[in-house]
Amino acid sequence: LELAVGAITSYMIYVGEKEYPPWIVRIAYGCLAGMLGGNQFLSKSLSEVISFALREDYNIILTPGALFLILGTVMVLISGLRMLQKGLKHYTAMSLVPIYQGFFTITMIASALVFFKEYEMFNKKMAQAYFFSLLLIFAGISQMQPPEMDDATDIRKDAMEKIV
Repeated sequence: LELAVGAITSYMIYVGEKEYPPWIVRIAYGCLAGMLGGNQFLSKSLSEVISFALREDYNIILTPGALFLILGTVMVLISGLRMLQKGLKHYTAMSLVPIYQGFFTITMIASALVFFKEYEMFNKKMAQAYFFSLLLIFAGISQMQPPEMDDATDIRKDAMEKIV
């Protein structure tokens, strides 16, 4: 699911405001940056590997899996920040950062649920609270979006045409 959403938002960012309204492109930037940055489960896994290496066997750090984990953690964190930076070139922080933070939080929670099998501890009340928190995040993001202004849209279109 995360790969599908990432592919769709990447396409929306690539074609930009030529085919999509500005608010959709803004959401795409925030969504992709938040999803990339929100994959913090890699950091948790890496800290567990380092902890094990310090306690038991430091050679585990040199295994292909550990090296891939180190590289993956660094790449995901850098690419999330880079995508946020690209979005901030076209949109204000007040309109983009709430989207980024919302998707960052959702991705962190969903990744932990799946990767660390935290869903096994879920009961009905926890599932309802999780669902309510998702609704609250999306409602907050939708209410914080400023109205589009024509001159700001024209400036962004000119900038997007220079990039593409």
